[in-house]
Amino acid sequence: MTVDLFLMTLAGAVATLSVLALTQRAASKKFPPGPKPLPVIGNALNLTTKELWLRVTEWGKQYG
Repeated sequence: MTVDLFLMTLAGAVATLSVLALTQRAASKKFPPGPKPLPVIGNALNLTTKELWLRVTEWGKQYG
């Protein structure tokens, strides 16, 4: 019983450290500048099917 508890704790710690390492790696990537996304939907509200090229051209001028 003690060995099982130890192994489960060890597995949980390894899983937690793995998730933390992956999120740190993803956060350290530098992306080009752009509009700030919303948490779940991103920039979906900024994109419309009507005159999309105008919005993208505006972003190009603003963010380079």
